[in-house]
Amino acid sequence: MKKIMLSLAMVSVTFAFAQKKEINAAFKAIEAGDVAAAKTQVSAAEAVIGANTSSVDPALLEKLYYAKGIALLKSGNIGEGASTLAKINGLKTSKFTPTLAGKIGGTISPIVQASNKAAMDAYNAKNYAVAGPKFREVYDLLRAAGQDNKQYLYYSAITYALAEDKANAINAYNDLINSGYTGVETKYFAKNKKSGAVEELDKTSWDLMKKTANGDYTDFKTETSKSVEEELYETNASLMLDTGKYDDAIALAAKGLQKFPKNIKLGEVQGLAYYKSGKNGSVSCQLKSSG
Repeated sequence: MKKIMLSLAMVSVTFAFAQKKEINAAFKAIEAGDVAAAKTQVSAAEAVIGANTSSVDPALLEKLYYAKGIALLKSGNIGEGASTLAKINGLKTSKFTPTLAGKIGGTISPIVQASNKAAMDAYNAKNYAVAGPKFREVYDLLRAAGQDNKQYLYYSAITYALAEDKANAINAYNDLINSGYTGVETKYFAKNKKSGAVEELDKTSWDLMKKTANGDYTDFKTETSKSVEEELYETNASLMLDTGKYDDAIALAAKGLQKFPKNIKLGEVQGLAYYKSGKNGSVSCQLKSSG
């Protein structure tokens, strides 16, 4: 028994050593700009790790995601590269803070600009099948660099829905709802005394200029956008109903009705989901409770 336990311990140590060796090699390769070598080492590391990443040290996982993501980006695979880099942000815990966000920022800045332009051009041309993934790319890239701007995730959700890509739309809406996103945003404006133009400022600058007597700005105003939270529940519940995810639609509609009890559409979606799922008894109960 002791020999078996010692053998298992040796296997564990060897496994951990192999992980570290391959991941560090991949990281060094991408740092040196050797994309081909980085890809080879990433593949070797993933073969050692398999599907179970929970046993891998988060500092090593960060290096792996960084090497793989950057290699994918430099190979032109922007979508997968962005989603891979975005995984780094998900490693953050009370015990571990990723450290490579700063390195990512410089690399992805021109890619973010290009992806955002491609997304907007496709959206304006009503080419929603292209715009949806591009907006998601922008969101994932920014998140990888430590900026979790969910407005781009919201854009992707809407555009996926317009493209009839309901599976990706549902995933995006779920992410938004689960994160507590409301879309409420305050913008800060002031008139430039020299030019006479009204300019949008960041909050810190706006506060500072407002406190500065005889400063360069006047007519300080704010604009706060409306919440889109109710819309998120309505749209996603409807998408779930359309795709036959009746139990999911029922559960989401119920959650939405707790927040927005007067929402007629959510009640209708829930009733239809009950009916189509064959849970007719629940329909009458739902109709009585909503009435």
